[in-house]
Amino acid sequence: MTPIRTWIAFYPGPVPMDEVIDQPLRVQWESFLEEHRTALHDSLDGLTEEQARRRLVSSETTLLGLVKHMTFVERVWFDEAITGRPRSEIGIPDTPHESFALDESDTIAGVQAAYREACEASRAAVANLHLDDIVTGNRRGPVPLRWVYLHFLREIAQHCGHADILREQILAQPADRWARSDWWGVVLDGPDIDALATFYAELRGWSIWRRDPGHIVLDAGEGVGYLAVQENPDFVRPAWPTESSRQQMMSHLDFEVTDLEAAVAHAVGLGAELPAHQPQKNVRVLLDPAGHPFCLYSA
Repeated sequence: MTPIRTWIAFYPGPVPMDEVIDQPLRVQWESFLEEHRTALHDSLDGLTEEQARRRLVSSETTLLGLVKHMTFVERVWFDEAITGRPRSEIGIPDTPHESFALDESDTIAGVQAAYREACEASRAAVANLHLDDIVTGNRRGPVPLRWVYLHFLREIAQHCGHADILREQILAQPADRWARSDWWGVVLDGPDIDALATFYAELRGWSIWRRDPGHIVLDAGEGVGYLAVQENPDFVRPAWPTESSRQQMMSHLDFEVTDLEAAVAHAVGLGAELPAHQPQKNVRVLLDPAGHPFCLYSA
């Protein structure tokens, strides 16, 4: 039978389900599949980095982790199952559980981009295959492509439902937060506030809340605390370690992390400096781009 090449190979966007009622089964399946892919991708739109990472259930599931997991699922069913390549070569974790885990460097934009890339690769992988074609890379053994479609559609539909519920819970939370009038914050001086604000936004996954001349405020995503940076051309970097004859550190920020060494590497990659003097085993003192000391620690 001649392979069917459908519109999905050159994806222009999901085709509404009402427009494929009289189309072949393959087109109908792909219409529903693309509708779910789009819904899952868009579930992160308009959220802060903190909201996307927020845990609202007893498991480790987060909305950002859910989309990251589905990137893994795309690779399993439309790369591993079709090509037979090992997961190590594809660049995905060994187990589904690991695919939910978020790194310090994971962001909404980055996870969405990886998901779009995986979806595009999936479309290309099946573009010249027929539903009755047999793929041999799955752990179950040879299976027809139509079975892969059904299995995948079931899984993505389940996760879209999870995403709907998580997003609804997330969006229901901020209303009371923004209505409060007891906000407090920490303000850091520096000569280059754009660089300083960008550093902390990427370090913590925070968003820029407000930008005024000489002043930028970052939103931590929950609670009523914030971090602000203000321009000071006369700013003098504090010394670390402290020296009696040099500018003293007046205060510093502490951030708890789960993987200390990975968090330090992430911070250094963003422009932080790791001094040689480190007084505690489970704490790392770093210097931000303006020279302010801050600490990463693990419990």
